[in-house]
Amino acid sequence: MTLFKKYYKHIASLLFAIIIFLFWRVGYSCAFSYHEQFQMFMLSKAYFMERMSLPGGLADYVGEFLVQFYYFPLFGALIVALLLAVVQILTWQLMKLFSAKDYAYPLSFLPSVVLWQYLGNESVLLSFVVAVVAALAFGLGYAKIKNNPVRIVCGTLGVAAFYWLFGAVAFSAVLFVVIFNFKSKINIITSVSAVLCAVFAALVSYRISSYPLFRFFFGLNYFRFPTEIPFLQVFIMIMVAAIPAAGLLDKKLNKKLSIALAVFTVALGAFYIPTGFKSLNYEVLQYDYLVRIGNWDKIISTADKQNPRTPQSVACLNLALAEKGLLGERMFNYFQNGHEGLVPAFVRDFFMPLSSAEIYLRLGMVNTSMRNLFEAQEAIPNYRKSARITKRLAELNIINEDYAVAEKYLKMLSNTLFYKEFAESTLSNIEKFKENKFWSSVDKNRYQKDFLFSDAEPDQMYGLLLVQNGKNRMAFDYLMADVLLEKDLQKFINYYPLFKDAGYKVLQKNFQEALIYAYYKTHGSLSGIPPIVTTTVVNDFQQFMQTYSRNPQLAKAENTYYAYLLNLK
Repeated sequence: MTLFKKYYKHIASLLFAIIIFLFWRVGYSCAFSYHEQFQMFMLSKAYFMERMSLPGGLADYVGEFLVQFYYFPLFGALIVALLLAVVQILTWQLMKLFSAKDYAYPLSFLPSVVLWQYLGNESVLLSFVVAVVAALAFGLGYAKIKNNPVRIVCGTLGVAAFYWLFGAVAFSAVLFVVIFNFKSKINIITSVSAVLCAVFAALVSYRISSYPLFRFFFGLNYFRFPTEIPFLQVFIMIMVAAIPAAGLLDKKLNKKLSIALAVFTVALGAFYIPTGFKSLNYEVLQYDYLVRIGNWDKIISTADKQNPRTPQSVACLNLALAEKGLLGERMFNYFQNGHEGLVPAFVRDFFMPLSSAEIYLRLGMVNTSMRNLFEAQEAIPNYRKSARITKRLAELNIINEDYAVAEKYLKMLSNTLFYKEFAESTLSNIEKFKENKFWSSVDKNRYQKDFLFSDAEPDQMYGLLLVQNGKNRMAFDYLMADVLLEKDLQKFINYYPLFKDAGYKVLQKNFQEALIYAYYKTHGSLSGIPPIVTTTVVNDFQQFMQTYSRNPQLAKAENTYYAYLLNLK
């Protein structure tokens, strides 16, 4: 017990870090892929100087350096866990400077808990967390300075330098300096000088740059959308400076109050942190991540647990079903929302076109895929380049035999850490790239002639793919699925005989259901129906029609095309 009492703070901090790691690694790994894919950290002097040309450049550079390791979700979870644990430890060290005793230890977790919740917003950049750590470290260093002239220099020139390196979080450091000076009864001139230097640094930065003034006081590159400054970001900037001063309240704490404070902190974390993670947003991130790594089985098992709820998620699921050869077998086991559930309508966005680009690519629509990727690259809010997109653009330009453009992209990737090997190996054998099994298949399935593409007539686009290559199984699946989702049974009757050319020996279940229903509505019975339908599906249809004819409300027909066609719940 004595040993526990001696080390309980270390145990609590370690346990806190482990919980953070497991939370992100098990529940939200997709967030790391999302962040990593919207930057392209390059190991070059020019890249470093570009980042350092604006206030907060070092925080931005260090943040992007760490985010490149998000390529492996395990490293991402470890980085976030370490940074939040460091915030908690530094907060406690600062609290001790305000004479805090062990009873106040639970308070040291509050900044990390709030920051953890804030990171649930997928637009928060890691540079903000890096800047917060730097501000806490600056405060700790300042508080330990004993020499008054050195303290004055640190509180003036040091603050200005800190502002340029880490951005607007410098005002957190300044607030801490003011509070610490007040507590230590240091000359008020020192505090005033620190404030004026920080404001002066912000104003000078504004004069030599072309950004709105408010961003120099609240941060340039802490949030992905340049025009937005979330309130919680400002609150955290104040909190990390003010919480250490809570050590002054330690005299009013006792063992019981300390336990109550610990319970409150745990409860706050349990109920408050999840509020920062919007399930619908992370559903889309999860599906896109699984498409990126090609884990089709995981996509299907995820949908089995909960129906996808957005067009992009549904499109990712249908792609997975098609890749596994199950689109015509199981697509109506899940929620469907029309043909946009196959390929969502194009929007000028930096994220949504990525999944669509993968679908177009695998169908053989190379140029349409390239267009989506290029538009996504240009729409990234903070004007960064994407390593994921750049890699795909290089590959697609090779397929188009536009080697000069491909080489430009590959040379950019050769300056990165995790894409360098791909770039260099491809550059050395660029003309043999199509020998890869996947890319040779794409090249075989792709459109061979130019024409006016129309996403308003997707069935015609899928049909053109089949005209040039009847064995393009995915194009057949999407053609059939499209006309069924549009409830156009006449087109289905015209198209379904292509299934043998696409490599199917048996017409799949949902397609059989459509054929049976169309034949029944045309002939009034199933007498003479083509023998490609199975007895099981015919019997299920007959049972369904018996119930439906008596009382449509009782005819649920779950996991069938009939339920979708007749709008049955």
